[in-house]
Amino acid sequence: DNLEGGVTIYEPPYKTIDQQVPVNMYIICHDPYAQSQSADSSSLGSAYVIKRVNNISSPDDMIVASYVARPHSQDEFNKNLFMLADYYNARIGFENDRGEVIAYARRHRKLHRLQEEFEMLDKKDLRSKKVKRQYGMHMTEARKRQGEIYIRDWLNTIRSTNEDGTQVLNMHKIYDLALLQELIKFNHKGNFDRAMSLMVGMYHTREMYNSEVKEILEDNASAEWFDNNRY
Repeated sequence: DNLEGGVTIYEPPYKTIDQQVPVNMYIICHDPYAQSQSADSSSLGSAYVIKRVNNISSPDDMIVASYVARPHSQDEFNKNLFMLADYYNARIGFENDRGEVIAYARRHRKLHRLQEEFEMLDKKDLRSKKVKRQYGMHMTEARKRQGEIYIRDWLNTIRSTNEDGTQVLNMHKIYDLALLQELIKFNHKGNFDRAMSLMVGMYHTREMYNSEVKEILEDNASAEWFDNNRY
């Protein structure tokens, strides 16, 4: 009932011994809402932080934080969104056909927190000839259809097997009940902000498939070497 919403953290960001959050460990997927309240009063801004598969911190490949809300202004939503990105040292992948994400990032010098347009969308069957933007992605019908398959496969990915033989799947590690309800009820006619946000995340994780998670130790070591070897 309260559209102000709030940030929910299921797991805080992993930090190195230097209190740094590794690069590429976390991503944020975001489905904005339109500027006008009359556009769709039931639409919410939805953002999820996903911890990527990595060799540094486990468990991984799961949602670790969420922010679903519709405050009085988009600036208020974007302020919280980018603070979440700073907290998890994450880039934001988002639907770029509505909202004020890019404009807000430009005004507040936060463009480095935006994920550039996904290169994987250059695939012939997913390409959009009419829309070309620098950040985020445009969700076409073809991409929605493919995104549904990505979500299905991710939900059914096996994480482990219990002693009794039952399998633990990714869907069992989702702690956002509203997201689970949307996934159960999902169809092409309804308004499913949380599910669409997760769909962006499926594209985002595939875009980052070959991006290595780094603990940012090399740069610190180099700086220390130069500090100790000044003339």
